[in-house]
Amino acid sequence: MVYQIFPDCFNNGNPHGEIQGRKKDSFIYATKEDSPYYIKDEHGDIACWDFFGGNLEGIRQKIPYLKDLGVTAIYLNPIFQASSNHRYDTQDFMKIDPMLGTEEDFKNLIKDLHKNRIALILDGVFNHVGADSKYFLSAVTDKTGPYYSWFNFINYPTKYQSWWGVTTLPEVNKNNAGYQNFICGPDGVLAKWTRMHIDGWRLDVADELPMPLLREIRERLQNEDCHVLIGEVWEDASHKFVNSEFRTYMAGDNLTGTMNYPVRNFIVSLLQANNETEEVAALNDLEKLVENYPKAFLENCLNNIGTHDAARIKTVLGGDEQLVALAFGLLFSVPGVPYIYYGDEAGLEGDKDPDNRRYFPWGKESDFLEKEVKELAHWRRENRVLVDGKVGYVKIDYGINALVRYNQRELVIYCYNKTDQDMILDAGEFQTYCLPEKIGELVSDILDQESVAQKAYLLKTFKLDRNEKE
Repeated sequence: MVYQIFPDCFNNGNPHGEIQGRKKDSFIYATKEDSPYYIKDEHGDIACWDFFGGNLEGIRQKIPYLKDLGVTAIYLNPIFQASSNHRYDTQDFMKIDPMLGTEEDFKNLIKDLHKNRIALILDGVFNHVGADSKYFLSAVTDKTGPYYSWFNFINYPTKYQSWWGVTTLPEVNKNNAGYQNFICGPDGVLAKWTRMHIDGWRLDVADELPMPLLREIRERLQNEDCHVLIGEVWEDASHKFVNSEFRTYMAGDNLTGTMNYPVRNFIVSLLQANNETEEVAALNDLEKLVENYPKAFLENCLNNIGTHDAARIKTVLGGDEQLVALAFGLLFSVPGVPYIYYGDEAGLEGDKDPDNRRYFPWGKESDFLEKEVKELAHWRRENRVLVDGKVGYVKIDYGINALVRYNQRELVIYCYNKTDQDMILDAGEFQTYCLPEKIGELVSDILDQESVAQKAYLLKTFKLDRNEKE
């Protein structure tokens, strides 16, 4: 299970909550319960960045919590020096943001994570930098300097290509050999941080990075014995075109997986469906994804129901924690790696950015949801078929469905009931999809006459013998 941490909003590990590395034109929230809020100028640009003051030492101190939850890897939003709280506006790729701590703090975090068998994935933001970065400031003051060619100027020095027109995020010329060497060279960004024994990278806006650069990144990571490269791709990555160019993400020489946002769409659609037709459509969408992705690629994708770019799952599901628990169950049942956005397991709510970046509610967590996640994480650890098994479905009734994972040795069943009534299952009403006949019959026998409480689920495991596999 991968756990995403937005560092500013997770935990402050300083003795008295001190905040180091305070930034110009920023403010610190008065309490950890404050709602995130942007202060914008007359042009709609953010004029004053907001901070809670979370840091790397705070994450290190919460390793026991992460381990108890069942986390096996954490993914950190950007940690390099920047002006904003999200740090996607990098100022210096070679420095830890002073508000987060020091390189020594980072090394201590890695060491203690690995002691507890928890891997670390960093966020690589290589498509753009901050307008106040050392690179861009040099480019706009010195045409002869080393960084001028990194940027695409339209009318030097005031008009330039930027990410989606956001002028505070000048876009880098990713085809520039000097920039590519800076990122991928033997003394570059990837080499420096990967040699500290991190375990993987997640690439921001991977679909805006040229395929040759993706291949260079993968090659550098392989040279550093690092084999996880996850791309931010919001759509079905098997059919992705950028500027009419087919993106060969699954060729084996670039990404190892993606942030699997279509799984979030599937889970939300399934739980918000108004009838059985809509439920079948959601199940079909998942099956298309399973069919389109190579097995190894699919199993390495990070399946999420929430990230820093989307409304919190509890808010999306109307504040109903029982439905959130069903969403977690579906997340742990589908092929791919379960991925949890910090605080979702604690019942944190929030609309879209910035409201989805509230501070973690330490001491006020949802005991119910945390318990559900722990049990589901244990279930996945104990049943290998949830990692490498095939997937099929049983349509039982509106609001009642089952996901089935199976291989040559065993099968597991996740059956949920999102309705407000307890139900006794009747195999005579079952419809199976994407299951071999023998497996479908066995699942029907297992579930027949089972009781499923309202807004609850059943977990079933079964060992297969030779006759049942045929």
